[in-house]
Amino acid sequence: DRLLALGASGQVTDTLFSFTSGGSFSFTSDRPQIRFFAPEPTWDLTPGDQLLYGVSDAYRIWVYEPAGTLKRIVSKPFSSPPVEEGDKAIVLEFLEQAWTDAGVPPQALEQLRSVVEFADTYPAFARVQGGPEGTIWVQRIQPLSQLSAEALEAFNFLEDVGSPNWEVFDGQGRFLGTFPMPLRFAPRLFIGDEVFGVSRDELDVQHLVRMRFVMD
Repeated sequence: DRLLALGASGQVTDTLFSFTSGGSFSFTSDRPQIRFFAPEPTWDLTPGDQLLYGVSDAYRIWVYEPAGTLKRIVSKPFSSPPVEEGDKAIVLEFLEQAWTDAGVPPQALEQLRSVVEFADTYPAFARVQGGPEGTIWVQRIQPLSQLSAEALEAFNFLEDVGSPNWEVFDGQGRFLGTFPMPLRFAPRLFIGDEVFGVSRDELDVQHLVRMRFVMD
Protein backbone atom coordinates (compact mmCIF):
# COMPACT_ATOMS: atom_id res chain seq x y z
CA ASP A 1 0.00 0.00 0.00
CA ARG A 2 1.10 3.59 -0.59
CA LEU A 3 0.32 7.00 0.88
CA LEU A 4 0.12 9.49 -1.97
CA ALA A 5 0.19 13.29 -1.97
CA LEU A 6 -2.33 14.79 -4.38
CA GLY A 7 -2.28 18.22 -5.97
CA ALA A 8 -5.21 20.66 -6.10
CA SER A 9 -6.52 19.07 -9.30
CA GLY A 10 -6.20 15.52 -7.96
CA GLN A 11 -2.94 14.53 -9.66
CA VAL A 12 -0.36 12.49 -7.73
CA THR A 13 2.56 14.74 -6.76
CA ASP A 14 4.53 12.44 -4.46
CA THR A 15 4.62 9.04 -2.76
CA LEU A 16 4.94 9.72 0.95
CA PHE A 17 5.26 6.16 2.25
CA SER A 18 4.95 2.51 1.20
CA PHE A 19 4.06 -0.32 3.56
CA THR A 20 2.79 -3.91 3.66
CA SER A 21 -0.96 -4.43 3.57
CA GLY A 22 -2.76 -5.64 6.69
CA GLY A 23 -4.00 -9.13 7.42
CA SER A 24 -7.71 -8.52 7.96
CA PHE A 25 -8.76 -9.31 4.39
CA SER A 26 -7.46 -11.96 2.03
CA PHE A 27 -8.74 -13.34 -1.25
CA THR A 28 -7.95 -16.88 -2.36
CA SER A 29 -8.97 -18.55 -5.59
CA ASP A 30 -12.23 -19.84 -4.14
CA ARG A 31 -13.44 -17.29 -1.54
CA PRO A 32 -12.55 -14.20 0.49
CA GLN A 33 -11.50 -14.44 4.13
CA ILE A 34 -12.01 -11.87 6.92
CA ARG A 35 -9.75 -12.18 9.96
CA PHE A 36 -10.78 -9.91 12.83
CA PHE A 37 -8.09 -8.43 15.12
CA ALA A 38 -5.33 -9.36 12.66
CA PRO A 39 -2.30 -7.01 12.57
CA GLU A 40 -3.06 -3.86 10.59
CA PRO A 41 -0.95 -0.83 9.64
CA THR A 42 -2.07 2.51 11.04
CA TRP A 43 -0.73 5.97 10.29
CA ASP A 44 -1.35 9.68 10.68
CA LEU A 45 0.14 12.94 9.41
CA THR A 46 0.78 15.31 12.32
CA PRO A 47 0.19 19.07 12.31
CA GLY A 48 3.99 19.39 12.00
CA ASP A 49 4.00 17.28 8.81
CA GLN A 50 5.59 14.27 10.45
CA LEU A 51 4.34 10.79 9.56
CA LEU A 52 3.40 8.41 12.38
CA TYR A 53 3.31 4.74 11.42
CA GLY A 54 2.86 1.47 13.27
CA VAL A 55 1.62 -2.09 12.86
CA SER A 56 -0.83 -3.13 15.54
CA ASP A 57 0.83 -6.42 16.51
CA ALA A 58 3.50 -4.51 18.48
CA TYR A 59 3.49 -1.28 20.47
CA ARG A 60 6.01 0.49 18.25
CA ILE A 61 5.34 3.80 16.49
CA TRP A 62 7.80 5.02 13.86
CA VAL A 63 8.08 8.81 13.55
CA TYR A 64 9.28 10.08 10.15
CA GLU A 65 10.31 13.59 9.15
CA PRO A 66 8.74 15.19 6.03
CA ALA A 67 11.78 14.19 3.96
CA GLY A 68 11.24 10.53 4.90
CA THR A 69 13.99 10.28 7.52
CA LEU A 70 13.22 8.13 10.55
CA LYS A 71 13.39 10.43 13.58
CA ARG A 72 12.56 8.06 16.43
CA ILE A 73 10.67 4.94 17.45
CA VAL A 74 8.18 5.21 20.30
CA SER A 75 7.57 1.93 22.13
CA LYS A 76 5.97 0.74 25.33
CA PRO A 77 5.58 -2.65 27.06
CA PHE A 78 2.15 -4.15 26.49
CA SER A 79 0.17 -7.34 26.90
CA SER A 80 -2.40 -8.60 24.41
CA PRO A 81 -5.49 -10.19 25.99
CA PRO A 82 -6.81 -13.32 24.26
CA VAL A 83 -9.84 -13.11 21.99
CA GLU A 84 -12.40 -15.12 23.95
CA GLU A 85 -15.53 -16.87 22.69
CA GLY A 86 -17.66 -14.07 24.17
CA ASP A 87 -15.71 -11.50 22.16
CA LYS A 88 -16.29 -13.47 18.96
CA ALA A 89 -20.01 -13.74 19.70
CA ILE A 90 -20.32 -9.94 20.03
CA VAL A 91 -18.65 -9.39 16.65
CA LEU A 92 -20.73 -12.07 14.93
CA GLU A 93 -23.94 -10.63 16.36
CA PHE A 94 -23.00 -7.19 15.04
CA LEU A 95 -22.16 -8.60 11.60
CA GLU A 96 -25.35 -10.63 11.33
CA GLN A 97 -27.44 -7.60 12.24
CA ALA A 98 -25.59 -5.48 9.68
CA TRP A 99 -26.03 -8.14 6.99
CA THR A 100 -29.73 -8.50 7.82
CA ASP A 101 -30.24 -4.73 7.69
CA ALA A 102 -28.55 -4.74 4.27
CA GLY A 103 -31.10 -7.25 2.98
CA VAL A 104 -29.03 -10.47 3.09
CA PRO A 105 -31.48 -13.44 3.17
CA PRO A 106 -31.28 -15.75 6.21
CA GLN A 107 -30.13 -18.71 4.10
CA ALA A 108 -27.01 -16.78 3.06
CA LEU A 109 -25.93 -15.85 6.60
CA GLU A 110 -24.24 -19.19 7.26
CA GLN A 111 -22.12 -18.84 4.13
CA LEU A 112 -21.05 -15.36 5.22
CA ARG A 113 -20.19 -16.61 8.72
CA SER A 114 -17.89 -19.21 7.17
CA VAL A 115 -15.52 -16.55 5.83
CA VAL A 116 -15.02 -14.96 9.28
CA GLU A 117 -11.99 -15.87 11.40
CA PHE A 118 -10.42 -14.36 14.50
CA ALA A 119 -6.86 -13.79 15.64
CA ASP A 120 -5.84 -15.50 18.88
CA THR A 121 -5.11 -12.22 20.69
CA TYR A 122 -6.11 -8.58 20.47
CA PRO A 123 -3.79 -6.05 18.77
CA ALA A 124 -1.44 -3.87 20.82
CA PHE A 125 -3.37 -0.72 19.88
CA ALA A 126 -6.20 0.50 17.66
CA ARG A 127 -5.10 3.86 16.24
CA VAL A 128 -2.30 6.41 16.36
CA GLN A 129 -2.82 10.15 15.96
CA GLY A 130 -0.72 13.29 16.06
CA GLY A 131 -1.76 15.78 18.75
CA PRO A 132 -0.92 19.34 19.81
CA GLU A 133 2.65 20.46 20.50
CA GLY A 134 4.12 17.39 18.82
CA THR A 135 2.38 14.88 21.08
CA ILE A 136 1.61 11.35 19.90
CA TRP A 137 -1.71 9.78 20.88
CA VAL A 138 -2.16 5.99 20.85
CA GLN A 139 -5.59 4.41 21.32
CA ARG A 140 -5.49 1.12 23.20
CA ILE A 141 -7.70 -1.89 22.53
CA GLN A 142 -10.54 -2.82 24.86
CA PRO A 143 -11.71 -6.47 25.03
CA LEU A 144 -15.33 -6.50 23.91
CA SER A 145 -16.39 -8.80 26.74
CA GLN A 146 -15.41 -6.02 29.17
CA LEU A 147 -17.82 -3.48 27.67
CA SER A 148 -20.67 -2.32 29.88
CA ALA A 149 -24.27 -3.21 29.07
CA GLU A 150 -24.81 0.40 27.99
CA ALA A 151 -21.84 0.29 25.63
CA LEU A 152 -22.94 -3.04 24.14
CA GLU A 153 -26.40 -1.63 23.49
CA ALA A 154 -24.94 0.86 20.98
CA PHE A 155 -21.94 -1.25 19.93
CA ASN A 156 -20.54 -0.47 16.48
CA PHE A 157 -17.55 -2.59 15.49
CA LEU A 158 -16.17 0.07 13.15
CA GLU A 159 -15.91 2.62 15.98
CA ASP A 160 -15.96 0.83 19.34
CA VAL A 161 -13.10 -1.67 19.27
CA GLY A 162 -10.68 0.97 20.52
CA SER A 163 -10.75 1.93 24.18
CA PRO A 164 -11.87 5.44 25.23
CA ASN A 165 -8.41 5.72 26.85
CA TRP A 166 -5.60 7.20 24.78
CA GLU A 167 -1.96 6.98 25.87
CA VAL A 168 -0.08 10.22 25.22
CA PHE A 169 3.65 10.73 24.47
CA ASP A 170 5.48 14.01 24.11
CA GLY A 171 7.46 14.99 21.02
CA GLN A 172 10.55 13.20 22.38
CA GLY A 173 8.69 9.93 22.89
CA ARG A 174 8.32 10.20 26.68
CA PHE A 175 5.11 8.74 28.11
CA LEU A 176 2.95 11.47 29.64
CA GLY A 177 -0.04 9.48 30.81
CA THR A 178 -3.48 8.30 29.78
CA PHE A 179 -6.21 10.67 28.58
CA PRO A 180 -9.84 9.41 28.66
CA MET A 181 -12.07 10.43 25.77
CA PRO A 182 -15.89 10.44 26.11
CA LEU A 183 -17.69 7.22 25.21
CA ARG A 184 -18.66 6.92 21.55
CA PHE A 185 -16.38 9.83 20.59
CA ALA A 186 -13.73 9.51 17.88
CA PRO A 187 -11.16 12.35 17.71
CA ARG A 188 -10.20 13.44 14.21
CA LEU A 189 -8.22 16.70 14.47
CA PHE A 190 -6.38 18.66 17.18
CA ILE A 191 -6.12 22.44 16.89
CA GLY A 192 -4.50 24.18 19.84
CA ASP A 193 -6.27 23.07 23.01
CA GLU A 194 -9.33 21.87 21.13
CA VAL A 195 -10.15 18.53 19.55
CA PHE A 196 -12.65 18.05 16.73
CA GLY A 197 -14.28 14.67 16.29
CA VAL A 198 -17.36 12.59 15.66
CA SER A 199 -19.71 11.70 18.51
CA ARG A 200 -22.42 9.04 18.18
CA ASP A 201 -25.58 9.25 20.26
CA GLU A 202 -27.61 6.32 21.62
CA LEU A 203 -29.30 5.93 18.21
CA ASP A 204 -25.89 5.74 16.48
CA VAL A 205 -26.46 9.15 14.84
CA GLN A 206 -23.19 10.97 14.22
CA HIS A 207 -22.56 14.56 15.31
CA LEU A 208 -19.58 16.82 14.68
CA VAL A 209 -18.25 17.92 18.09
CA ARG A 210 -15.61 20.41 19.22
CA MET A 211 -14.23 20.01 22.74
CA ARG A 212 -11.57 21.81 24.75
CA PHE A 213 -9.27 19.60 26.79
CA VAL A 214 -6.85 20.25 29.60
CA MET A 215 -3.69 18.23 30.28
CA ASP A 216 -1.86 18.82 33.59
